[in-house]
Amino acid sequence: MLSITILYLILVIALPLGLSLALGYRGLPHGRACPLCGGETLRLQTRWLRFLPLRGGRLHARWCPRCSWEGVARVREVPAEHVAVRSLAAPGRRAQMIELSEISMDGRAWRVLLQAWSEQETWRGQLLFVGPLGRIFSDGLAPFSGPSYRDVLRQAMALSDPVLTVRLRAVVSD
Repeated sequence: MLSITILYLILVIALPLGLSLALGYRGLPHGRACPLCGGETLRLQTRWLRFLPLRGGRLHARWCPRCSWEGVARVREVPAEHVAVRSLAAPGRRAQMIELSEISMDGRAWRVLLQAWSEQETWRGQLLFVGPLGRIFSDGLAPFSGPSYRDVLRQAMALSDPVLTVRLRAVVSD
């Protein structure tokens, strides 16, 4: 009698629930592009999505400034071996890294990172471009500098997407 009850619960509750979760996950949009207008979406900070153990990707809450779409998307994580970046900071000094934005060049999405480090009483920062396959390019121009980390971050965030694209083209064409 117990086995019939367990089988009934599996068939009536667990199986439909599992199938609906799997199909719902498969139906989520891929990548950082908006599923409605194709524009670039921005990541929203959420606490509950980062704890879901998923294979080969993560769920991100995203928002499109162009059409105001807001939802959850599957974003592929770059393998750790592709993200290892040689620190531009002096040995023994810690560097901080933050993702600034994502730009599109020739139909491909590139992530823009800022690596910042402290040298004596000033902060320096360098732009890094991460390609679609995880390859990292360092910006060839002089690093940002300022008295604090926030000043360096403010300088980097002030660069518009067209300026970042020009800098990326210069780095990739070398």
